[in-house]
Amino acid sequence: MFHAYDPAWEQPLDFRNKEYGMVYVGSNWFRWRPLQRVLRAVEPIRERVGRIALVGHDWATMPWWIESPFREQAYFTDPEYLARLGVEVLPPVPVEQVIPLMSKGVFNPVLIRPLFDHLRLVTCRTFETPAANTIPLFDQGADYVREIYGERAVELVLGDRASERIEDVLRRPEHYADVVRDVRRHLAERHSYSARLQDLVRIVAD
Repeated sequence: MFHAYDPAWEQPLDFRNKEYGMVYVGSNWFRWRPLQRVLRAVEPIRERVGRIALVGHDWATMPWWIESPFREQAYFTDPEYLARLGVEVLPPVPVEQVIPLMSKGVFNPVLIRPLFDHLRLVTCRTFETPAANTIPLFDQGADYVREIYGERAVELVLGDRASERIEDVLRRPEHYADVVRDVRRHLAERHSYSARLQDLVRIVAD
């Protein structure tokens, strides 16, 4: 109920002269495993992807002041693996720079911490990523993606053949841009702030 989609965020979809193949903007808080799944899918087509940027807190190192074992559970990262894959780890940016920075990549994975995935919750990034000038690729299951983003968004699920999906996005970005336009229309209709307010009114009325 606290997150929604604002069509005013939308950036024109234009895949010419992209600085990065992949960008992920978000801090490392129980996100290493979903990120690793995406990077494992990138490995076989690494040269095809181009530059990769990882933006946020606690990707380069784990915070030393957090006690074990919680530090390793919540903040685990593998700097050597990131370096070997040529991932550029960048510092966090202010909230107003999130969508412009995501827009520098051909695609952005949408990663949700395991608890939120299990409880079918959303975050601000759930709705910011489709508004950016990029292709959102979902690490979540098809049912979750269909429920939030609409039927056609299932084409953006990484699934069991994630490497093939990423390669196809890089080969046919305009096709997937058309999918994103449908997703945006669905979000504007079902998950706008106006729709959220109507949901709240119904809850109070009941």
